[in-house]
Amino acid sequence: MKKIVSFLIISTMLLFVGCSLRSASSQSSQNSLPDTNKSTTEKNDVNSADKNNLEEESNNTNSKDQNTGVKNNKNQDSQGSNVKKTTTKIKIYLIAIDDNGKGGKKIDTGDSLIPIERTISTPSSPLVGALTELFSIKDRSYGQSGLYNSLYQSNLKVENAKIVNGVATINISGKLMLGGELDNPRVKAQIVETALQFSTVKDVKVFINGKSIDSVLSLK
Repeated sequence: MKKIVSFLIISTMLLFVGCSLRSASSQSSQNSLPDTNKSTTEKNDVNSADKNNLEEESNNTNSKDQNTGVKNNKNQDSQGSNVKKTTTKIKIYLIAIDDNGKGGKKIDTGDSLIPIERTISTPSSPLVGALTELFSIKDRSYGQSGLYNSLYQSNLKVENAKIVNGVATINISGKLMLGGELDNPRVKAQIVETALQFSTVKDVKVFINGKSIDSVLSLK
């Protein structure tokens, strides 16, 4: 009987030791397995960071492109403004024969002075530019308007012009040709009125080849 009891005790102890060893082995195996959840989380964090970096780079690129576009537009606007400033509008005065002041300022011949707007390259002196434009017209009648140009036969050039205290002094050189006695007041009126279009000019003195225009016209 004692032998049987001893055998049962020994068997029970061996069974307990075996279970303990199995439990320890199982726990050790679990601890040695890689933490897949942690690895997956880290990968997700890395992917998220890469995505954010890519989005930030894309936004910076778009911002640079937009800034470049704005600069280009400003440059184009600036260039457009410079182009606009290379021309200016002035007036020249021609004659409406026998109009008697109906269409413009009346002169002694019973004609009228009619302003014609012209666009010219911006000159250093608007006064010189306007007179030069007037002298450049070589047609007797201006377009379809029928306006008369008493200077069409002349070959004149503005040597210089200055405005002092409201008085414009204009020096002209060249050859003055008239179509008749009535052209005398017409020539002077066209030159003087073209100069008077500028607000800084209140009076005009004209010299042709060093002589006053009145003395030159009196000889014609």
